[in-house]
Amino acid sequence: TNWTGITTPSVGYTTEGTAWVPYVLPTITWLKKACPTCYTYPFDDMSSTFTCEKNVVKDGSNTLDYTIQISHPTNTFD
Repeated sequence: TNWTGITTPSVGYTTEGTAWVPYVLPTITWLKKACPTCYTYPFDDMSSTFTCEKNVVKDGSNTLDYTIQISHPTNTFD
């Protein structure tokens, strides 16, 4: 990571789940190659963390109405 003062695991892609390597890792790798600033896993890096601070109400919820859509010929995420 490039966050000053934040310690994170030295290996970014880690898990003990048996589905991680054959199913999750290929999706994360594809997504990060397609969009280098996408937040793909916890503590990815500062360039991949975005927040919308506009219209935040007293309880902390964000009242913006927005849609994020990433499309690929064989994969569509809505």
